[in-house]
Order: sequence, then C-alpha cells, then structure tokens
Amino acid sequence: MVVSPYSSDVIFIGSAQGIVMRTTDENLEDWDNLTFGHGLPNRAVTDFEFSLTDENTLYVTFSGFYSDHVYKSTDLGETWSSISHGLPDVPVNTIAIHPDDEETLFVGTDLGVFISQDGGLNWTVFNEGIPRVAVIDLEVHLSSRTLRAATHGRSMFERGIGGEPIETT
Repeated sequence: MVVSPYSSDVIFIGSAQGIVMRTTDENLEDWDNLTFGHGLPNRAVTDFEFSLTDENTLYVTFSGFYSDHVYKSTDLGETWSSISHGLPDVPVNTIAIHPDDEETLFVGTDLGVFISQDGGLNWTVFNEGIPRVAVIDLEVHLSSRTLRAATHGRSMFERGIGGEPIETT
C-alpha cells in the first residue's frame, strides 16, 4: 500500500493475487481496479513508489519468474508501461528513486540490487559491497546520500549513491 505524498486521498494497494486498486475518495468508499486492461501483469505486487516531483507518476514492482517486473505510470495509474528491459527474470521486491535524479532508479531483486540511470530503459548490477542475495527493501537515506538494503538472511547493507549530503539541524 502507498499513500500519495501529494494528497492523502490518493491511495494504491496491491495484493498477492496481482490486483492493483486505487482510490481518490477521502471516504475510501470508491476503488478502481487497475489490474485488467491497464497494462499490468497478474502477479504478486511487491512495492509502490511515487515520483518525488510529479504527483501523477508512480512505479509498481512485481514478484514472479516472468518478464516485466517494474512498471511506470505517468497518469496516476490509468495506464502502465514496463520499464524492465535488462533486468533478470527474477522477482523484484522493492524500488527506490534517487533524490537528485528521477532518472536514476534502484530495484531490489532476488539477485541483489540493480540500477537504471535512464528512467528504467536499461538496468545494470549495483551490488558492489552487497552480496547476490534477495533484497527485500530499499531506502534512500537523504542526509548521508546512501542506499540502504535490507536482505533476506544477510543483514543490512549500505552504499553511497552520490550527491550532496543534506545537512540536518
């Protein structure tokens, strides 16, 4: 589940059965099923991430051993496009966006971390300092400009991602 950082009325939920639902109703009574006819696969939903700069753009990731594990929408979920080219055919568990460059995306997979520096058109391994292990969650730590990866059975790892650290007071 994810609540839009732009409006608490906008909520997306995903299920292990591959259902993606959206509401823009503050009373949570009306939900749109975005699974069928919207370009998404019927596989377990693992993560959502909203754009840091555009309220209509968000990403969703899927588990399973099929192609196309990462999708992007620029119209608040009405249509989706796969941005999975170059990723291995393994589950994608999580996604994070670089805070200084929305074209730089990170995904945690069952084979470690991958990075795209062109908005998901191409992906490469980003495992330096991180073993090839299932990465269950990713989080960007803003003040230190590091990517933190929670793994299955191998603890937590941290890797610098560049950019100027944000000073906290």
